[in-house]
Amino acid sequence: MKIDDVLEMTVKGLAAHGVESVAAHCNYCGKTWPAPIGVMPDATTLRKIRALLTCPTCDRTDIDIEPNWPDALSSH
Repeated sequence: MKIDDVLEMTVKGLAAHGVESVAAHCNYCGKTWPAPIGVMPDATTLRKIRALLTCPTCDRTDIDIEPNWPDALSSH
């Protein structure tokens, strides 16, 4: 799956695959953390979530994210 395809996935679609959070990575300071997505509306895309995230360490917004797939789906 291409990154653009993943970024267009919604919270509802990810939840159907068992995804409860995304791995967020700050491209400025290198901080990596899990960001829960269940608090977002079902129609929210990962692209929108990425745009809303701010690094908890340096307050920058240059963040990359990817779903934390359950073990059975981690080959995606």
